[in-house]
Amino acid sequence: MLAGGEEASRIATQVIQAYLVEHWNSDKPNSALLEGALFQANQAIVQSQQNHPERSEMGTTAVAVMFRNQQPWIAHVGDSRLYRLRSDKLEQMTEDHIFYRAAWAVQICMKLIFKLWM
Repeated sequence: MLAGGEEASRIATQVIQAYLVEHWNSDKPNSALLEGALFQANQAIVQSQQNHPERSEMGTTAVAVMFRNQQPWIAHVGDSRLYRLRSDKLEQMTEDHIFYRAAWAVQICMKLIFKLWM
C-alpha cells in the first residue's frame, strides 16, 4: 500500500494524463483543457479519500506543461515549481501556492494559474 501522498500523486498523474488524451482533439481552449484535467484529478483524490478514511488527509501538488497548437501552457497547484533553462540560466516560471491547512489543500484551494510560456 502506498503512503497517502504517493497515492494522491499516482491518482493525479493517471487522471490528468487520461483526461488530456481523451480531450486533446476537442475544441476546448488550452486553459479549459488544463483546468478540466486538474479538476478531474482533484475529484478522483477526494473520492479516494472518501473510500479510504485512513488516507483522508492525503494530497499532492501538481505541475503540468502542455504543448498544444504550437504553444506551451503550464498549470500548477501547490508548492511544486517549474523552472525554465535558457542560455545557462534557470528561471522560476511558477509561484508557490502556500496552504496553511494542508489536509484540505487539494479540496479547498483549486486556484489554478495558467500562463502562456513564451
